[in-house]
Amino acid sequence: GESRLDIAFNLALKRLIFYQKLEADRLNEFYKDRYKTSFNDFEKKWTAGQIKDKYSYQIETDYAEWETSITDLKKIKEIEKWLI
Repeated sequence: GESRLDIAFNLALKRLIFYQKLEADRLNEFYKDRYKTSFNDFEKKWTAGQIKDKYSYQIETDYAEWETSITDLKKIKEIEKWLI
């Protein structure tokens, strides 16, 4: 069987992934609400030059954080496949 340390490590890892997913979901929902669109649509508008003041500090920061949350969610889904 598994040692107590292995079981504790596995449980801690699952909790960490769970809370990272919660945070990434929270950020995604926050930006969806702020910009009234999905990240994919926002990114298309960004690329097409349809975002007003897209090079402002606030919007660039939002874009980067939102993109990171989407990337994190994709990575977490992959991690969950082999964690479970």
